Amino acid sequence: MSTRRYTRFFFPVFFLIVLIPLVSCQVGLGSAVDTQVPTLQITYPPASSVIKGTFSLAGTCDDDQGVSSIAVNVRNITTGSSTPYTISSGDITNGTNWKISLNAYDSANTAYNGWQFPDGKYEITVTASDSAGHTSGSSARTVIIDNTPPVLILSSPLKTGSDEASTYGRTINLAGDIADDNTVSTLAMTLYPYNTATKTLSSASVSLDVTDFSQMSTDNPLIIARYYTAAEAGTDTTKLALRKNYLKIYNDGSDDSSDIGTAETKTYYCGIILTDNAKTYTTAGDSGTGTGNATSVYYINNTTGFYDKLMTESTYNLTALKLKNILNGTTTEYTAAQITAIKTFWPLRETLRRARRSPPALLRR
Repeated sequence: MSTRRYTRFFFPVFFLIVLIPLVSCQVGLGSAVDTQVPTLQITYPPASSVIKGTFSLAGTCDDDQGVSSIAVNVRNITTGSSTPYTISSGDITNGTNWKISLNAYDSANTAYNGWQFPDGKYEITVTASDSAGHTSGSSARTVIIDNTPPVLILSSPLKTGSDEASTYGRTINLAGDIADDNTVSTLAMTLYPYNTATKTLSSASVSLDVTDFSQMSTDNPLIIARYYTAAEAGTDTTKLALRKNYLKIYNDGSDDSSDIGTAETKTYYCGIILTDNAKTYTTAGDSGTGTGNATSVYYINNTTGFYDKLMTESTYNLTALKLKNILNGTTTEYTAAQITAIKTFWPLRETLRRARRSPPALLRR
């Protein structure tokens, strides 16, 4: 009797012992759990790039379950203002490459000459997220936005339009104050021959090589041409360059030692173009393309207008740097009424041809 009871009792217990581990194992094989965080990197544009116009921000990302979105934040380091953007998963190519276009142009935006962002230094931070809510660490890049040409307030030559030309002898100077947020790469000076008899401007031109102008100012004129005989110039590279420019002005390329006692006068209209080092960054992988911002006008520091009304007037105390900030919309030194008043004294929208109306008479004697 006892044996049969033991047998009946033993098998149900054994069955339960075997069944429970099997059921427990099936419960533990649930759906996979995402424990990895996304990775992200900014690859373009290069760090500290000086950027002109609308530009592309690009990089790479990765996640075992796929990146669901990328948050982009553009912060102006000077003002602290920030602008957020979101890149959705559908805009991530092959799940690993992302790109976004920044600083759109809109002619209706008059505050910053049509650009979304004012000139300045920016920190751009980017963070990737996946569908499980995991986020990557922030990747940051600093860039400089510059959409404003260099500003030149010219002190020499000074004459404009029909004024009697500024006169020079065997040394020709260029003087003025330059302002730019970054580096002025080139200064191109072009002379246009003027026929005083027919009062016509020639379509021909003389381009002068002007280098090492970084120290030029109103108080520190830059010599752009000077007469030397070939013997006087010798092998001195500076003298040779100045002599080359001088002979270009007279369009003969010859030494004038035979007529050194005579004088020859030529009149020119002068055009000056400054170009900064900003580049365009739109195609990921390149090192920047195109030329920088180039001047279309410069400002004449004459005593009857610009100088008396703006530069020495205590209300304004205008400088090239302050003028540049007015032009790019970042000034904090003047009220709106003062800016309107200042603009009445300068040829803000003159074309380059009008700016060329600055004729120095160049004397060879």
